[in-house]
Amino acid sequence: MTQNLRTRIIQEATAMFMDLGFLATSTHQIAKNLGITQPAIYHHFPNKEALYIEVLTTFSSPVEAKLKDLIQNNEVPRDALIEMSVYLTSSHPVNFNVMMNDMNQHLSDEAFQNIFKIYLKTYYQPFLDVFIKMKTNLNEQYTINIIVNHFLRGLSAYIINEPEDFLKVKDYVNFFLEGALKRTV
Repeated sequence: MTQNLRTRIIQEATAMFMDLGFLATSTHQIAKNLGITQPAIYHHFPNKEALYIEVLTTFSSPVEAKLKDLIQNNEVPRDALIEMSVYLTSSHPVNFNVMMNDMNQHLSDEAFQNIFKIYLKTYYQPFLDVFIKMKTNLNEQYTINIIVNHFLRGLSAYIINEPEDFLKVKDYVNFFLEGALKRTV
């Protein structure tokens, strides 16, 4: 029963954190939604930050596995990049900008470091791996880290809302890789 309650807490917290972000989610509301008391949550998690970290850890494992699978199943790095981007934008319920704001503004340094490690492992590393495969074709003016950071920042705009005037995700990837300027010989 205890493990079942812990799982239910994580599921409800995941829904709320992904929808509202860290700041707007309260353990009181999580408990109320589950029909339990706040101390029942604190029996499993010492504080809201620990619950948030557990939610992100639990949530990120299948995302990381899927991204790695897409890399492995695509011989052409550009195709992997497109499929990874489409996957994140079509099935990822958390807004990266909200998550990063939460990390930077509302969490302790220790929680920030833990969540940043999750981000690096789950999101950054798979995209880094793809761009490393493209290294011989990348502009030497930029480091791969700069390229990955800018790519993920741009992609984050597509994750929650895709306004009609935005490029389609595949077009975003191609635009990012090819740029807007004509090539001159």
